[in-house]
Amino acid sequence: MDIFPDIPNMDWNNKKTPKYDVTVQMSGTKKRKTICTHAYPDWEMECSFVAMNKKQVDKIAGFFCSQYGATKAFLWKDMEDYREAGTQFGVGDGVTQRFQLLRSWAGMFYEPVYDVIASSLIVYQGENRSPVTLEDNGIVYFATPPAAGVKLAADFYYYWRVAFDDDITWEIIWYNLYNLNSFKLVSVR
Repeated sequence: MDIFPDIPNMDWNNKKTPKYDVTVQMSGTKKRKTICTHAYPDWEMECSFVAMNKKQVDKIAGFFCSQYGATKAFLWKDMEDYREAGTQFGVGDGVTQRFQLLRSWAGMFYEPVYDVIASSLIVYQGENRSPVTLEDNGIVYFATPPAAGVKLAADFYYYWRVAFDDDITWEIIWYNLYNLNSFKLVSVR
């Protein structure tokens, strides 16, 4: 899967929105009932780049065109949300050998991470580092099942799997100085 170019000129005025597919119904007595059809949110990200040179604009424009606009999914390294440290992703039971790596939102909500940067992965069984094999879609494999009750945690960097939600637009603001106006990305699975 392609990786969005590393351009350092991202504007800090960016947005990230978790979206759930929720249906709300109100009864005749005004009791609210809801149905949510997703276990995890879809993410919408809005960002822009400022003070870019022509080479940087060409790199992003070329990448956008290589994805056929919103057609293809690609990997995005978010400038803030791209790493986990000491995140618990399971507890050993003495039998299970494969576990899904997770992203934590302040320990209150966890969601799967699929595109882990293999060279950054460090896994712990309790306090000890543990060798694992990183499989596709953020699955770690232990050659020997972790013992029952042992907490499993990891440090790692990751990408978001996204697609463009719309076209991109850039503008010349001065000689060889460009801004890439706000564009949206949507998470894909």
